[in-house]
Amino acid sequence: MNLLSLKGSLPDIKKVFYFPEIESTNLYAKSSNLDEDSLVITDYQISGKGRFGRVWKSIPGLNLCFTLVKKLPLNLDELQLLNLYTAYSLVCVLKNLFPKLEKKLILKWPNDILLSNKKICGILIEVQNLKNKNKKFLIGIGLNVNQTDFPNDISENASSLKKESKQSSDISRESILINFIKFFYENLSLLKDRQALINSWMASSAIVDKKITYKQHEDGLEQTGIAKGLDNDCGLIIEFPDKKRKTFYSGEISLLYK
Repeated sequence: MNLLSLKGSLPDIKKVFYFPEIESTNLYAKSSNLDEDSLVITDYQISGKGRFGRVWKSIPGLNLCFTLVKKLPLNLDELQLLNLYTAYSLVCVLKNLFPKLEKKLILKWPNDILLSNKKICGILIEVQNLKNKNKKFLIGIGLNVNQTDFPNDISENASSLKKESKQSSDISRESILINFIKFFYENLSLLKDRQALINSWMASSAIVDKKITYKQHEDGLEQTGIAKGLDNDCGLIIEFPDKKRKTFYSGEISLLYK
């Protein structure tokens, strides 16, 4: 990561911590009790984690791995909005930077980004000081940028910006990061307009009225239904073959394209 190109380009960030290699940017931010508006960046996470403790596999120096520390006055019933907002912010930036890929970039509930129906980004947000009005959030993002080869166990479901754009030269990770931070800070008011944020997220999700499979991690039960959108608490509404609808607040979905 070229820190010289970042210097002066992130006016909202007070401190940048860069590591060529680190166990986890979220773990460092947590264990170091970093102040808000701090940014932890690495070229390689040894133990990068996604949702449900999954390992985030990444080749050193090719992708974007960082954690943003931010305090926000969110109530307990608003915490899930930050997942939507972070993913929405990043997908807007990517669509702007890569207009040829715009129609292929979609949001997957609750906080993944797909490109050509393959995962390119995962987001893991941890919250501290739950009892405080201003809660501290550790917003961890892993974005596949220039990696074109993936391990066999994920090669069918993972991709990157470079691979899908078929660009010969490397894509600037710094440019993506700078634009994301700028968009994130400039549009924070969306977090206080719940319905506008949910509508904006759904407009970029392409899941409404699509056939999906839903898996509950508690029991591994997999069900098939039609995604009908999000409720006011960011839960996913699924309509099953018997026409009954149920709302889920955790789990994983897969879109069925055939």
